[in-house]
Amino acid sequence: MPPAPGEVLLKLMRAHRLRLAITSAPSLVFTVIVTCPGVFAQPAPDVAALDALLVRMKASAMRYQGHLPDFTCTEVTVRKEDRSRNPTNWRTLDTLEELVSFASTGHISKTLVKKNGRPTTKKKPGGLIENAVLSAAIVPLGIFGAKAQPKFDWDHWQTRSEHRIGVIVYQAVGENYPDGKTRYELKVTGRIIFDDTAGNLIRTESASVGPPGYPFGEVRVETDYAPVTISDRELILPTRAVMTTVRGKRRYQSEIQFSGYRKYQADTTIRFEDGR
Repeated sequence: MPPAPGEVLLKLMRAHRLRLAITSAPSLVFTVIVTCPGVFAQPAPDVAALDALLVRMKASAMRYQGHLPDFTCTEVTVRKEDRSRNPTNWRTLDTLEELVSFASTGHISKTLVKKNGRPTTKKKPGGLIENAVLSAAIVPLGIFGAKAQPKFDWDHWQTRSEHRIGVIVYQAVGENYPDGKTRYELKVTGRIIFDDTAGNLIRTESASVGPPGYPFGEVRVETDYAPVTISDRELILPTRAVMTTVRGKRRYQSEIQFSGYRKYQADTTIRFEDGR
């Protein structure tokens, strides 16, 4: 015996998280209101539309290359360690507060200000540290630079606050010099989440794997972007990042917050290499 129309409607509602609104009309007209943006998915862009989207995305991501005022910000990093490979067994090692300065040459310098909430005169925090997450996020040459040899593919659309969000997956070539001298070529995969309505990056994700003999296992970096103001100018800059590194049988994680962006000294500009 086939199910009644009401049962079919209820099953559809449960499957797609829909709700009903009842009008005040005597006939009790039911209106289905979609609360799940994936019910009626937007079609994937064709080749021409995808190419145009990638052009907009790259232009947005690289727009600050050579066009930022010198500035400083505060970087707070919570460092954690896991020896069990259990995702819930992270042990907090310490908390670092650093003042990050961007020079007109594009170089970054860091000054350790506090460790575990206390002022310190030590110049280096010791342990596993990162020194390029912020600069790589501001001008993501590791994704869009020519040396990265990026390849992009379509994933899906999202909707957030009535904005159309495109999710793109990519493959690229990275490099690292763990000892400062030896170059290792890395295989990089990741995702880019781009607000096509506002024309801004929302998030980037990457996973890097090195060849045999590379001293690290997989390194994952997830970076979130948001509007910040420097000298009355609104910019889309990194506000949070999480870096997870595998080394031997241990995992290390750095949860990083970027805040307090402010202009540094006179009107100069940061210049980054173009990666070509």
